[in-house]
Amino acid sequence: MLGDIVLDFLIVYERKNREYENAVLLQLELERRGYQCEIAQFYDYKKFNILSVDPPKVILVPHLYITRSVCRTIYRFGRPLQLVNLQYEQVLSKREEEYGLHNPSGEAKKGIHICWGKNTEKRLKDAGVLEKNIHTLGALQLDMLRPEFRNKNFIRRKYSERYDLPLDKKWALFLSSFTFADISSTRLEINENVVGTELQGLVDIHTKHRDTLLQWFERVLQAMPDKILIYRPHQDEFYLDKINALAARYSNFRVIGESAVKTWIEASDESYSWYSTSVVEAHRLESPYAILRPYELSERFDCVLLKDANFITTSDDFYNTYRNGLDKNSFAISNEDIDDYYQVFPGTTSFTLYCDLLEQVYQQGEQADFDIPFREKVRAIAISSVIKVSCVLGEWYKKVFSKKEIKLPVEYVQLLLEEIAAQSCSQKEYDEIRSYLQKKISNAKSSSDSERMAE
Repeated sequence: MLGDIVLDFLIVYERKNREYENAVLLQLELERRGYQCEIAQFYDYKKFNILSVDPPKVILVPHLYITRSVCRTIYRFGRPLQLVNLQYEQVLSKREEEYGLHNPSGEAKKGIHICWGKNTEKRLKDAGVLEKNIHTLGALQLDMLRPEFRNKNFIRRKYSERYDLPLDKKWALFLSSFTFADISSTRLEINENVVGTELQGLVDIHTKHRDTLLQWFERVLQAMPDKILIYRPHQDEFYLDKINALAARYSNFRVIGESAVKTWIEASDESYSWYSTSVVEAHRLESPYAILRPYELSERFDCVLLKDANFITTSDDFYNTYRNGLDKNSFAISNEDIDDYYQVFPGTTSFTLYCDLLEQVYQQGEQADFDIPFREKVRAIAISSVIKVSCVLGEWYKKVFSKKEIKLPVEYVQLLLEEIAAQSCSQKEYDEIRSYLQKKISNAKSSSDSERMAE
């Protein structure tokens, strides 16, 4: 229960720019069907329901890997009838696939797992997830890229006004994924504890590639001041000193982390990436894109979707490509490779299919038989309680000492509060996203109705 409303559905998100618009899209459709649906950030202690008082009937989560994932969700937001795994990390590296960390195990197998395409479906089946718990419904984040929902001119004008980007200049977008470049030892340790392996190699790879690409960028920024290069940081990319320093030197280089990646792709003239699978969104939009690889990545490290792509590998090639602009039919990945991971359903949207499944799970009313070990239960309750108390005290501490340039005495609490603040969505942002989606859906429906009348 959030507030005084007994919920039918609770959508838990982790990364705002990656997931929030998708959550609102599902919320709109579920509400249209008559259900109560709320959205909560994964670490928002103000919405914790540790004692499971009137819990939501169904909880949607961004990932569900192990028994501890199930336990953590239940003892933060209440015990639902069922957990539905939206599974936001489905296109992995060969190394990640070999480790199997992204495959549900233990009690997590009993959740409902949504797949974007047949390759992920096969991976989960091979990992022992029952077929009845696997549903391949396409990628929710690609719905608003379908032809009936596109409105490039509207988004471009909106971003031009909001971010002071000239409409008469070309916009090139770089989709960054340098999450480990220059990462602090504390954040690195937190990540290593999560995955249970040493990650210093990733720090070296990310930092080396990023620093070289910044040199490539500076070359074109000097030579082509009339073209705008927009650097879109990954949602987990926190160390931007070198990027911000480049932006300070060149007015045609902008660093903007706000708004969903797909809307930036739609607004831009062309897109570049190093490792980000967001190029799939450019591909579905039929917007030209290229992948920059100053150094070769090993097959085990490279993303399985990108390893057979066409790459730009030298500064000269990038310079000439950037100067001339990508050809309108320039796509680095084949349709066949993308279709293996991102299935498309021509006759309907994925958000409709998702909500059909959610409605079915809700109406069946079958309680998932999650067998939580007592030790894990105690651990989850304790951690959730500690997070809540620590954050409450941390907020008080910051308020009391707000006039002083002072950090919290415990670095973990400091990082947690920063994470909550970074991923929280204000009422204004929520209203804007909701209105934007409502207009897109309404316009698409109006166009469809007009076409049927014409027939």
